[in-house]
Amino acid sequence: MDEADGEKEVYYSNYGNLDSEIYLPHVVENLRRDDLGPKEEAKARTLRVLFKFVRLRAEEILELGSDFMESQHGREPTPEEIAEIAKKKRERSILLQSAGALLTRQFRDWWKQGNYVFELDADGNHFRIWVSDDRRPEKIELESRSTGLQWFLSFYLVFLVESMGEHRDDAAPGCSPGHRRRCFGPALPHGDQGTADRRQEDRSA
Repeated sequence: MDEADGEKEVYYSNYGNLDSEIYLPHVVENLRRDDLGPKEEAKARTLRVLFKFVRLRAEEILELGSDFMESQHGREPTPEEIAEIAKKKRERSILLQSAGALLTRQFRDWWKQGNYVFELDADGNHFRIWVSDDRRPEKIELESRSTGLQWFLSFYLVFLVESMGEHRDDAAPGCSPGHRRRCFGPALPHGDQGTADRRQEDRSA
């Protein structure tokens, strides 16, 4: 992140694009490390801001989805343990539904080229991001949508969390298509990033 003329600039790499399926144990481990390579660090950065944005902790989502390991305990689970596991998984489902609704609402307030609905889901150790919209109401994994949407969602999260901090709700309207320099202009490095205008014109998402 850099500042010029009183404006904060956020540098972003395509390496940070969110995948549709995320392995939570790797996320938890990588978020604690400080020796990651450029590609892994970019991915960890986006995941860090994703979980911060939707007010979740990767460790909590992983723990709430833990199953009883018979090989570890040397026995079958008791009815009480089964009930407790089911309770935690219901809690995880509720947290993810709420987080998906928050992401959908915030993104819709900013992005006006389609009513996207994001759903966050977890199955065991796997965390997934699903997307649907008015034109394509069926749920599709994020990675199967257009590269433009995948890139823009990832950058959107990084920009809001890192440049706006706790004031992102108030600042987001100023970061509008009419004020793109504040959001994108000099912030994007040359090379594989392209331009924000070209991304916004990608209507195939």
